[in-house]
Amino acid sequence: MIWHSRSLVARGISRSHRGRPHWICTSHDPIASVSSRPRPSIQLPRYSADVPESRHHSSFLRNTTKSRSSRDNNGRVPVKNRNNQRTDGRSTRLVGEGAARSTTQLFLDAFNSTRNEPTRENSSTPWKDPRELVAAEHALEFWAHRSHVRNNQHPRSGGQKHNQHPRHGGQNHSTMHKRESTLEGDAEMALSLFTALHYFHARDKRVLNNAMYSHIVDALAKSPNLDHVSKADALLRQFITLYIKDYADVNGGTDAMALTEMVQSPSPLPLNGESIDLASAGPPRSPSISLKIPDDIEWNDKDNHHFPNQIRITGVMRGYARQCHPREAEDLLGLMISLCSSGGDKRMFRPNEVGFATVIDAYSRMNDGLNAERVLEFMKHRHFGNGSPITVEKLKKGMVLINAANVVAYNAAISAWARTARQSTADNRMSPSGPSQATIQSSRAAADRAEKLLREMWSEHERWCKLDRHHKNPKNIVLPDVVTYASVISAFAACLDQPYGKDHARELLLELETLAARQFGEGGPIVKGGGRHSDGFRPNATVYNTLVQTYAASGDASAAEAILQSMISKERSVGPYKNVRPNTRTFNIVLNVVSKSGDSDAGIRANEILDRFEKYSSGGHGLIQPDNISYNTVLSAWSQSAKINPVSQSEFKEGAQSSSIVGKDAAFEALKLLKKLEPSPPQEGDTRAQPLCSVEPDVISYNTTIAAFANAAQHCKNGPKLAEKAEAILSRMKYQLGIEPDDYSYNGVLLAWARSSGGLEAAKRAESIFRRMRHPTMISWSTLITAYVHADSAPKAESLLKEMEQNARHQGGASAIIPSIVLYNNVLHAWVESSDKNASKNAEALLNSMENTPSKLPRPGMIAYRLVLTALERSSDPDKAQRAKSVLDRFLHSNQGPTFNAKLREIDILEAYNSVLTACAYTPADAETKHRDDAAKIIVESLKEMNQFPWPDDGGGPNQESYALFMQGCTHLFGANSEEAYMLLKSAFCECSNKGLLNDIIWDKFRKALGAELAQAVVNEMRSARKKGVDSVNIVPERSKYDSCKFEALPEEWSGREG
Repeated sequence: MIWHSRSLVARGISRSHRGRPHWICTSHDPIASVSSRPRPSIQLPRYSADVPESRHHSSFLRNTTKSRSSRDNNGRVPVKNRNNQRTDGRSTRLVGEGAARSTTQLFLDAFNSTRNEPTRENSSTPWKDPRELVAAEHALEFWAHRSHVRNNQHPRSGGQKHNQHPRHGGQNHSTMHKRESTLEGDAEMALSLFTALHYFHARDKRVLNNAMYSHIVDALAKSPNLDHVSKADALLRQFITLYIKDYADVNGGTDAMALTEMVQSPSPLPLNGESIDLASAGPPRSPSISLKIPDDIEWNDKDNHHFPNQIRITGVMRGYARQCHPREAEDLLGLMISLCSSGGDKRMFRPNEVGFATVIDAYSRMNDGLNAERVLEFMKHRHFGNGSPITVEKLKKGMVLINAANVVAYNAAISAWARTARQSTADNRMSPSGPSQATIQSSRAAADRAEKLLREMWSEHERWCKLDRHHKNPKNIVLPDVVTYASVISAFAACLDQPYGKDHARELLLELETLAARQFGEGGPIVKGGGRHSDGFRPNATVYNTLVQTYAASGDASAAEAILQSMISKERSVGPYKNVRPNTRTFNIVLNVVSKSGDSDAGIRANEILDRFEKYSSGGHGLIQPDNISYNTVLSAWSQSAKINPVSQSEFKEGAQSSSIVGKDAAFEALKLLKKLEPSPPQEGDTRAQPLCSVEPDVISYNTTIAAFANAAQHCKNGPKLAEKAEAILSRMKYQLGIEPDDYSYNGVLLAWARSSGGLEAAKRAESIFRRMRHPTMISWSTLITAYVHADSAPKAESLLKEMEQNARHQGGASAIIPSIVLYNNVLHAWVESSDKNASKNAEALLNSMENTPSKLPRPGMIAYRLVLTALERSSDPDKAQRAKSVLDRFLHSNQGPTFNAKLREIDILEAYNSVLTACAYTPADAETKHRDDAAKIIVESLKEMNQFPWPDDGGGPNQESYALFMQGCTHLFGANSEEAYMLLKSAFCECSNKGLLNDIIWDKFRKALGAELAQAVVNEMRSARKKGVDSVNIVPERSKYDSCKFEALPEEWSGREG
């Protein structure tokens, strides 16, 4: 936009903003006029027999001045206020739903009968009756405007989303879902009626008019269905094409063909020389509809509202924005600019601030700050007349270039960067490895870009003040406000560089508080209230909640509590802190961070905050009350405290005192709070139960309390008593209170019995609960199997696993519950710990079935093989060495391939080999000679394989445990005076010493196997050979005595003790 410097000072920009369209709509109707003049009230006629015939069948409606009223579904006149307006908030008087449905059904019946028998002349031809056509227009208007869209992320609010409790005027999810369903249903009804009207227009002409096109576009654009919005786009382009043809016929001088071709082709904004990837916004959607464009429609020239103007185009753009399709919204904005710049009707198509802000908001919803700022840059350099970009070179002498953006567009762009930062945080939560350095830098850069736009707004404000220096308080269109600061604070709150984000968020809040104080004449020169927001710089609960959330995300519960206390203290003041009032969300955020702190006193602190919340609510703040989330969060805090072992809390230093409540005491505190929420028994003469609290418990409340007893049962000696309490809560919620338990309820009780240490009886109680479940989940099966594992009942655990396998084979599909590898490993672990003499055979049999399992059941992994090897080394079977070596070979063979080293760790392979060495070394002495000979052969081959194995690390190979087991096996499996045993022991001892792995255990086994004298001879021989043949090895000085054959007397380099 350009201004002449003299006229700027003479006229005063704050007076009229000449050339800038007034786009702020005060009406509740989203299709309000762009004009600053008040919208004329539309009077709907009563349907009577004296309606005159007219070529423009709605002209008498628009030109009439006689007062008429519409009736509701029952024919009654709606209540009006003193200004003769409906009390439902709509300035347009709509027909009732009953009349709209009746008219719609009339035309649909005629449409179906005429289409099925096109040659037959029907008695009912409503499209030929002007009165019925007016009724059809009114029905379309009803379907388009009866459910006004309440957009929680409107561009005018800078994209800030205020999810308030319904008690505070917000909408809960059920209300929003109901509204969306109504909007979609109304759009479908409008489309059905318009399709019928379009069909009749193609037959007899003179049916469709401009108002009908306007209403169908509005109805489809408001729908939450993307297909409806796309059809609204297609019909809008038809509407624009029809208008261009009519405009060219009336005015002439316009290339209608070129403009109509422009309407059907994409018109994205230029990138201004920047290389920006638009792929993040998704592929563009081509608008299409089966209804062909008519040759002509009826136009009411005296109707100033129902035309394809910028308001209607912006409505479709908002529809795309709500569906997160910014490229289509940008295409419509580019279309308006192209039409204005190419000879189109500028009065009709000139883009305003709402259009640009809508596109910016659309990119904001896609967390795309880069493209949102690109559109903002285009807006700043646009011409107010046609929206096209201008440069300084194009300015005439004496002209200055001003910023054509406003605070709404800046707030939307800042919100886009804030959402970009929050998206980085969300991606980090999904990543198991934590945020990468690049992700941290990306979130920090997004927050910095948001603050950069804030500083740019202040610089533009100062520049504007210099241009308009004759006004003390100029009306600035780029002055920040509380919404601006809230968005920037939100960006830093989401920054993954938490110290950096917390510091900047706190500094910005202090800056906002200073501006608010100066706005009300406190602490410095008075400044004018900023931006478009009615409160100017006055902070509100949303700003403080964002900072509380920042500290909560970093786990700083103390700082979050401090901000809450600060809000309570400021709430009583007036002036700049009038709106600083903690709400339910504030308390819930603090309760949540305390609950998740993991501190032993988390339950006590959360309960104290809840007491403070209840006192705050009863002290004159009745609208701000604890809700289910508040009480459930405190219950969760007690449940977390119940996890802590009371024994660990009793170990304090002398003089220290413990103020925490943990273990079973925390579980009973949760039960106490739950009973407070439950309705009290009805008094005598009263059939209804009276709640002790305004909030009644829900299924989450009971599940959390059950989890508290399950957590406490693992530390309590009397665990079965706590499990019985959990089961009693389950029974009470189902049979006494009528609350249907869910999977979490049953699983919590199952876990309580599994952790209760009640043995086989506790496992049976858990199974009785399990059998009452209609649809057990994977967690249910796993918990029950774990209960039998803890009860040392491996056969029952394996039978349950087989039952799961059988169900999985028979059910199939997505609903089948397939046993996980964790369940198989748990059952294998049960066999490892089992006292059954056939435990190793059963474990090996289960492993064999896993290896031969169907494709949809899990294959055995490294843990499964190691558990079976552990079971074999603990068994007393004579052939366990051979079986262990077979399991080891299968283990290595199943993991062969190019990713072998990536699948297995060195320690896992080493432990697997050591299990085989253990099985060989502890082969029963009464085993047959064949088994002992096989074990002796396997122990030698295994140590040889370990030395030749391609270890991931160069230093891999046998460790000290390996050599100790080998010497134990040689002593046990070979004869006492065997020459073969002497050579094996000597070779292993030399190898171990050369690697620096010799320790006292290996030395003792070696000395006992050979005897003291022979062992001393081997040591002397090794020392002599090293002195003669290896000069580079630092040999320690000879000691005075070696006759005692003590480990400390051996060379230090043999055991790695040197240095």
